[in-house]
Order: sequence, then C-alpha cells, then structure tokens
Amino acid sequence: MLKISKKLEKFRSFRGDIKLALETAAELARLVPEEENILPLTPRNPADEIRWANMVRNYVALGVVKRPEKQGKKLVLDYRTLLEILLARRYLAHGVSLRQLKGKFTFLSLEELEKRLFSPQLSLKEIYEKREEESLPPQTERLARWYRLRLAKGIEILVKDDLYPPEKLARLKKALKKALREIESEN
Repeated sequence: MLKISKKLEKFRSFRGDIKLALETAAELARLVPEEENILPLTPRNPADEIRWANMVRNYVALGVVKRPEKQGKKLVLDYRTLLEILLARRYLAHGVSLRQLKGKFTFLSLEELEKRLFSPQLSLKEIYEKREEESLPPQTERLARWYRLRLAKGIEILVKDDLYPPEKLARLKKALKKALREIESEN
C-alpha cells in the first residue's frame, strides 16, 4: 500500500471535467490489483466519453457517489468521486449490486476509500457478507399509508403518512379548509 500511496500523490488534488476525469480514472484503474478491467472505457474515444458521462450520472442518481459540483453547464469531479466510482466498479465486478452500494461510501475517509480500492483482497469478506444478506429473506419495510382528505366537492388531497403522521392530519385538513374558504371568498 505504501508504493501505491506514493503513486496516488499526484491524483489527490485532482479536479476536472468529465473528459479529464475519464483519463484520470483510467490511469487510477490501472493501479487496481485486478485481473479484470474495472473500467473498460478508453479516453479520447467519443463513444466511451458518452458512456462515462452516463455512468457518472447513473451512479449519482442511484446515490452510489456524491453529486459532483457544477461550473456553468459542466460537471466538475474530484479525486474522491473518482475513487467512489472505481470502487463501485470493483464491487460490481464481484457481483455486488449498485442498489447495495447506495450510500456505502458517504462516510468513508479518503484513506479508507483508497485502502478498499487498492488492497489486493478487496475485503472479500464484505462481498460474501453482502451475498449472504441477499440470500436472507428481506426485512419487511413498513408501507406508507395514504390518507384522502376531502376539502370540498371535487377537491381532495392525498397525504402520505410517513410525511404527515395521522395525529397531524386533522390540523392539516383544518388549515387547508380555511385556506380554501379564503380563496373562495376572494372570488
């Protein structure tokens, strides 16, 4: 890990647009101790640049990596985001789904991300634990209930109870009816 740390010094201050991020990610991916290529995209290939941009957007939308900053219309990725993307790619190569990776990297330090990405064994224990979790029956999540509030003839509002608990519904209905009366009195 010490040899890798020295090689990583030049990347730690990285900040760049999507195109430069692909080139840097490709360089970083070559340092990962794997037989398979975790980033099968090549810089300076327009099709791969589009795939890379779409992959970054997808990972952000799924909550796997943090949302990059924007400068004008361009996304600006930093070193941490590159590590998170490559680590996600590495876990994907070992059968861990993106759904399972959602939010897993948020609280990890840069050092921990580097350690997980560049260690030869990738903490296979974690991977097998994830697979065991998949095989266990899922814990039942409480489904949200919807309440229908009838304010007047032809006017109803649906309220989800996980956002507005039942004990607050009466006050909400009263406030909405009052607002409706005020709107009607203005006409």
